[in-house]
Amino acid sequence: YGCKESLVDAIRRATDVIKPGVISPTCVLAEMGRCAAPCVGAIDVVGYDELTTRARSALLQDSRELESIVRDRLQTLAQDQRFEEAAAWRDRLAAFARGAARGQELAAFAALTEVVVARATADHGWELHVIRHGRLAGATLVAPGIDPRPHIDALVATAEYVTAPIGPIPAALPAETDRVLRWLDSPGTRLVRITGDGADSWSLPAFGAGGLHQRLSNSAA
Repeated sequence: YGCKESLVDAIRRATDVIKPGVISPTCVLAEMGRCAAPCVGAIDVVGYDELTTRARSALLQDSRELESIVRDRLQTLAQDQRFEEAAAWRDRLAAFARGAARGQELAAFAALTEVVVARATADHGWELHVIRHGRLAGATLVAPGIDPRPHIDALVATAEYVTAPIGPIPAALPAETDRVLRWLDSPGTRLVRITGDGADSWSLPAFGAGGLHQRLSNSAA
Protein backbone atom coordinates (compact mmCIF):
# COMPACT_ATOMS: atom_id res chain seq x y z
CA TYR A 1 0.00 0.00 0.00
CA GLY A 2 2.87 2.37 -0.62
CA CYS A 3 1.48 3.27 -4.06
CA LYS A 4 -0.60 6.38 -4.53
CA GLU A 5 -3.73 4.33 -5.37
CA SER A 6 -3.89 3.41 -1.69
CA LEU A 7 -5.74 6.66 -0.99
CA VAL A 8 -8.67 5.36 -3.04
CA ASP A 9 -8.53 1.64 -2.20
CA ALA A 10 -7.15 1.27 1.30
CA ILE A 11 -9.45 3.24 3.63
CA ARG A 12 -11.36 0.88 5.91
CA ARG A 13 -15.13 0.68 5.28
CA ALA A 14 -16.12 -1.30 8.37
CA THR A 15 -17.67 0.60 11.29
CA ASP A 16 -16.75 -1.65 14.22
CA VAL A 17 -14.17 -0.21 16.61
CA ILE A 18 -10.63 -1.55 16.35
CA LYS A 19 -7.74 -1.17 18.78
CA PRO A 20 -3.96 -1.35 18.26
CA GLY A 21 -2.66 -4.82 18.97
CA VAL A 22 -6.10 -6.45 18.80
CA ILE A 23 -6.57 -8.66 15.74
CA SER A 24 -10.04 -8.96 14.20
CA PRO A 25 -11.29 -11.37 11.52
CA THR A 26 -10.41 -10.35 7.98
CA CYS A 27 -13.07 -9.24 5.50
CA VAL A 28 -13.74 -9.75 1.80
CA LEU A 29 -12.41 -6.30 0.87
CA ALA A 30 -9.10 -7.06 2.57
CA GLU A 31 -8.85 -10.36 0.75
CA MET A 32 -9.52 -8.54 -2.55
CA GLY A 33 -6.81 -5.98 -1.82
CA ARG A 34 -9.39 -3.20 -1.47
CA CYS A 35 -8.55 -2.34 2.14
CA ALA A 36 -5.29 -1.79 4.01
CA ALA A 37 -6.72 -4.11 6.69
CA PRO A 38 -5.56 -2.40 9.90
CA CYS A 39 -7.94 -4.72 11.78
CA VAL A 40 -5.67 -7.70 11.05
CA GLY A 41 -2.41 -5.80 11.45
CA ALA A 42 -1.59 -5.63 7.73
CA ILE A 43 -0.69 -1.96 8.21
CA ASP A 44 0.54 -0.32 11.40
CA VAL A 45 -0.97 2.67 13.20
CA VAL A 46 1.49 5.16 11.72
CA GLY A 47 0.95 3.93 8.16
CA TYR A 48 -2.83 3.94 8.45
CA ASP A 49 -2.79 7.37 10.07
CA GLU A 50 -0.95 8.67 7.00
CA LEU A 51 -3.69 7.25 4.74
CA THR A 52 -6.53 8.75 6.73
CA THR A 53 -4.74 12.12 6.92
CA ARG A 54 -4.48 12.19 3.13
CA ALA A 55 -8.14 11.20 2.79
CA ARG A 56 -9.18 13.90 5.26
CA SER A 57 -7.19 16.48 3.32
CA ALA A 58 -8.92 15.45 0.09
CA LEU A 59 -12.33 15.85 1.70
CA LEU A 60 -11.67 19.13 3.48
CA GLN A 61 -8.83 21.02 1.79
CA ASP A 62 -7.03 19.75 -1.31
CA SER A 63 -8.57 17.37 -3.85
CA ARG A 64 -5.67 17.39 -6.32
CA GLU A 65 -4.10 14.11 -5.22
CA LEU A 66 -7.38 12.21 -5.37
CA GLU A 67 -8.24 13.73 -8.74
CA SER A 68 -4.84 12.72 -10.12
CA ILE A 69 -5.26 9.15 -8.85
CA VAL A 70 -8.69 8.72 -10.41
CA ARG A 71 -7.74 10.37 -13.71
CA ASP A 72 -4.73 8.04 -14.01
CA ARG A 73 -7.04 5.11 -13.36
CA LEU A 74 -9.51 6.37 -15.96
CA GLN A 75 -6.74 6.61 -18.54
CA THR A 76 -5.56 3.07 -17.79
CA LEU A 77 -9.08 1.66 -18.00
CA ALA A 78 -9.73 3.48 -21.27
CA GLN A 79 -6.49 2.13 -22.77
CA ASP A 80 -7.59 -1.36 -21.78
CA GLN A 81 -11.03 -0.67 -23.34
CA ARG A 82 -12.73 -1.25 -19.99
CA PHE A 83 -15.14 1.58 -20.66
CA GLU A 84 -17.90 0.56 -18.25
CA GLU A 85 -15.45 0.52 -15.35
CA ALA A 86 -14.07 3.87 -16.49
CA ALA A 87 -17.59 5.32 -16.53
CA ALA A 88 -18.20 4.02 -13.01
CA TRP A 89 -14.99 5.65 -11.75
CA ARG A 90 -15.87 8.91 -13.50
CA ASP A 91 -19.26 8.89 -11.76
CA ARG A 92 -17.56 8.22 -8.42
CA LEU A 93 -15.23 11.16 -8.93
CA ALA A 94 -18.21 13.39 -9.80
CA ALA A 95 -20.09 12.22 -6.70
CA PHE A 96 -17.05 12.92 -4.53
CA ALA A 97 -16.66 16.39 -6.06
CA ARG A 98 -20.31 17.28 -5.42
CA GLY A 99 -20.30 16.03 -1.85
CA ALA A 100 -16.90 17.41 -0.87
CA ALA A 101 -17.58 20.80 -2.47
CA ARG A 102 -20.84 21.12 -0.55
CA GLY A 103 -19.14 20.01 2.67
CA GLN A 104 -16.32 22.50 2.25
CA GLU A 105 -18.78 25.29 1.52
CA LEU A 106 -20.80 24.47 4.64
CA ALA A 107 -17.64 24.15 6.75
CA ALA A 108 -16.33 27.56 5.65
CA PHE A 109 -19.70 29.14 6.42
CA ALA A 110 -20.00 27.36 9.77
CA ALA A 111 -16.59 28.70 10.81
CA LEU A 112 -17.92 32.27 10.71
CA THR A 113 -18.89 33.53 14.13
CA GLU A 114 -21.39 35.99 12.75
CA VAL A 115 -22.70 37.15 9.38
CA VAL A 116 -24.99 40.18 9.18
CA VAL A 117 -26.95 40.46 5.95
CA ALA A 118 -29.37 43.02 4.50
CA ARG A 119 -31.63 42.84 1.47
CA ALA A 120 -33.90 45.55 0.09
CA THR A 121 -37.60 44.74 0.01
CA ALA A 122 -39.96 45.56 -2.85
CA ASP A 123 -41.27 48.64 -0.97
CA HIS A 124 -37.68 49.90 -0.38
CA GLY A 125 -37.44 48.72 3.20
CA TRP A 126 -34.92 46.19 4.47
CA GLU A 127 -34.80 42.56 5.51
CA LEU A 128 -32.08 42.06 8.14
CA HIS A 129 -30.63 38.70 9.15
CA VAL A 130 -28.00 37.54 11.62
CA ILE A 131 -26.40 34.13 10.96
CA ARG A 132 -24.06 32.51 13.48
CA HIS A 133 -22.02 29.41 12.66
CA GLY A 134 -24.37 28.63 9.79
CA ARG A 135 -27.53 28.97 11.89
CA LEU A 136 -30.13 31.71 11.38
CA ALA A 137 -30.01 33.47 14.75
CA GLY A 138 -32.26 36.46 14.16
CA ALA A 139 -34.25 38.40 11.56
CA THR A 140 -36.29 41.57 11.34
CA LEU A 141 -37.89 43.99 8.87
CA VAL A 142 -37.18 47.71 8.64
CA ALA A 143 -39.86 49.95 7.16
CA PRO A 144 -39.13 52.17 4.13
CA GLY A 145 -37.43 55.45 4.92
CA ILE A 146 -36.02 54.24 8.27
CA ASP A 147 -32.26 54.13 8.91
CA PRO A 148 -31.49 50.39 9.23
CA ARG A 149 -28.26 50.82 11.22
CA PRO A 150 -29.81 51.10 14.71
CA HIS A 151 -32.00 48.10 13.89
CA ILE A 152 -28.92 46.12 12.88
CA ASP A 153 -27.30 46.88 16.24
CA ALA A 154 -30.49 45.90 18.09
CA LEU A 155 -30.85 42.68 16.10
CA VAL A 156 -27.25 41.66 16.75
CA ALA A 157 -27.72 42.34 20.47
CA THR A 158 -30.89 40.27 20.73
CA ALA A 159 -30.17 37.44 18.26
CA GLU A 160 -29.85 33.88 19.51
CA TYR A 161 -26.50 32.97 21.03
CA VAL A 162 -25.02 30.09 19.04
CA THR A 163 -22.19 27.94 20.36
CA ALA A 164 -19.43 27.15 17.92
CA PRO A 165 -19.85 23.60 16.58
CA ILE A 166 -17.25 20.88 17.00
CA GLY A 167 -15.51 20.08 13.75
CA PRO A 168 -16.34 21.28 10.22
CA ILE A 169 -20.12 21.21 10.66
CA PRO A 170 -22.70 23.99 11.00
CA ALA A 171 -24.64 24.70 14.17
CA ALA A 172 -27.84 23.78 12.33
CA LEU A 173 -29.03 20.96 10.13
CA PRO A 174 -26.96 20.94 6.92
CA ALA A 175 -30.14 21.37 4.87
CA GLU A 176 -31.02 24.51 6.84
CA THR A 177 -27.55 25.99 6.42
CA ASP A 178 -27.62 25.11 2.73
CA ARG A 179 -30.88 27.06 2.30
CA VAL A 180 -29.33 30.05 4.08
CA LEU A 181 -26.35 29.90 1.73
CA ARG A 182 -28.58 29.75 -1.32
CA TRP A 183 -30.52 32.75 -0.01
CA LEU A 184 -27.29 34.68 0.50
CA ASP A 185 -26.44 34.01 -3.13
CA SER A 186 -29.71 35.51 -4.34
CA PRO A 187 -29.79 38.92 -6.12
CA GLY A 188 -29.88 42.02 -3.95
CA THR A 189 -28.38 40.45 -0.84
CA ARG A 190 -25.72 42.62 0.83
CA LEU A 191 -23.15 41.56 3.41
CA VAL A 192 -23.10 44.12 6.20
CA ARG A 193 -20.27 42.51 8.14
CA ILE A 194 -18.57 39.17 8.71
CA THR A 195 -16.85 38.05 11.89
CA GLY A 196 -14.64 34.97 11.83
CA ASP A 197 -12.29 33.24 14.20
CA GLY A 198 -9.29 35.54 14.14
CA ALA A 199 -10.02 37.10 10.75
CA ASP A 200 -12.91 38.92 9.12
CA SER A 201 -12.89 36.77 6.00
CA TRP A 202 -14.94 34.12 4.25
CA SER A 203 -13.06 31.84 1.89
CA LEU A 204 -12.93 28.33 0.46
CA PRO A 205 -9.82 26.12 0.09
CA ALA A 206 -7.73 27.20 -2.89
CA PHE A 207 -7.46 23.63 -4.17
CA GLY A 208 -10.73 22.34 -2.75
CA ALA A 209 -13.39 20.25 -4.42
CA GLY A 210 -15.28 23.25 -5.75
CA GLY A 211 -12.83 23.68 -8.62
CA LEU A 212 -12.93 19.96 -9.39
CA HIS A 213 -16.72 20.01 -9.41
CA GLN A 214 -16.72 22.97 -11.80
CA ARG A 215 -14.25 21.28 -14.16
CA LEU A 216 -16.26 18.08 -14.24
CA SER A 217 -19.48 20.01 -14.82
CA ASN A 218 -17.91 21.94 -17.70
CA SER A 219 -16.57 18.77 -19.31
CA ALA A 220 -19.99 17.11 -19.09
CA ALA A 221 -21.80 20.10 -20.59
